[in-house]
Amino acid sequence: MDVGPLANGHPDPGETVDLIATMKNFGSSATNVHIELEASDPYITIIDGSADLGDMAEGQVADNSADPFSFEVAAHAPTGRIVQLSLEATFTGGETPSGLVVCIGRYDYLVWDPTGDHTSGPIIAAILDGLHYSGAYTESLPVDRLDDYASLWVSCGVYPGNHVVDSGGLEGPAIVDYMANGGSVYLEGGDVWAYDSQYGGFDFRPHFEIDATDDGSGDLSHVLGEMGTFTEGMDLLYVGENSYIDRLNPIGSGYALMQNSSPAYSCGIAADQGTYRTVGTSFELGGLQDGAEPSTKTALVREIIEFFEIAPNDTLFVDDFESSGTGNWSATVP
Repeated sequence: MDVGPLANGHPDPGETVDLIATMKNFGSSATNVHIELEASDPYITIIDGSADLGDMAEGQVADNSADPFSFEVAAHAPTGRIVQLSLEATFTGGETPSGLVVCIGRYDYLVWDPTGDHTSGPIIAAILDGLHYSGAYTESLPVDRLDDYASLWVSCGVYPGNHVVDSGGLEGPAIVDYMANGGSVYLEGGDVWAYDSQYGGFDFRPHFEIDATDDGSGDLSHVLGEMGTFTEGMDLLYVGENSYIDRLNPIGSGYALMQNSSPAYSCGIAADQGTYRTVGTSFELGGLQDGAEPSTKTALVREIIEFFEIAPNDTLFVDDFESSGTGNWSATVP
């Protein structure tokens, strides 16, 4: 299905959306093809949910561009909410139901983990999904689609399984532009702050209100929350990759968020930049070992995304197209 026209590529609260269904007949010729769009979500109102496609020969592709579906998103709809639309195609002698999910506004998160071992990325994505946030996990950064997400979670890993964001590549500038457009970012990496920024890596430090000049060593033991911050009371044993853990210092609006127990040094910095918020760490979240609440990875992720001022959804559907039809018809998503 095609969705359009939209100002920013996705339906926003208060917006009226035209939707075009592209259908292909994989079976024998069919007559009087009719398609119906329905939605049970309380934030979606169908304005025009029916269209006739006429007769379709075997293998023929047709759409309702001459008579698009139309639906309205409620002005008070929460952004990041995933809603399910149902589409039914009927024809003489049969019918086929299909489904499509769309996100109101931006998805809540995108987790990008380009490391070789993927220690953190899948764990962060699973936690966010379990907390009822909508989003996706990727190993390749979609530099031209970052604004589809309200927050970005980046794992650059710890040496020797780390990923270097090249200073001459597209990834670093895309992330900085995303932040300038109001996107909040969590960025972790043992070398990304002190070492990479001096040896060919992109310098994220000024954008995260972080100063880091010491490349550190393999001495990370317990990660402790800082008093007076949203991590207060946390104490998590670190059992992950442990080499060249950068020492971090806050600058500007930044403040220490987490520290190593012994030797004592900051390994997490948070900052409220006004239009966006950031958290930078020199450890891998996936390397933390859960203890008693609030000393768990889930609690830490929850506190960070709440710091980013993103609220969870009440109900989630699968974030991919699915077809339950067993007949001659299929709906496709270009």
